[in-house]
Amino acid sequence: MPEKILRLPNVLDRTGMSRSTVYLRVTEGMFPRPVSLGARAVGWIETEVEEWIARQIEVPGSPPGFGGIWGYRNWEYITGTPNNTPRTIWLP
Repeated sequence: MPEKILRLPNVLDRTGMSRSTVYLRVTEGMFPRPVSLGARAVGWIETEVEEWIARQIEVPGSPPGFGGIWGYRNWEYITGTPNNTPRTIWLP
């Protein structure tokens, strides 16, 4: 079955992020990159967006945009610190 391409309004609706936040997360490497659909059009592969959403749910307490694979940030909670302070660790 061919992959479905989501345009920006669908991505915004599914993620709850703003346009500027989506592009900021793409630039930071924390959200899937869009694919070119033409000279002035891009879209996101639906399965990549869905996997990103699933990772946000799997990492409790992490802020939006911080997942666990593809170079995204992962959060590790340090025990013994006030409120289990999160620290950022980078994955390969």
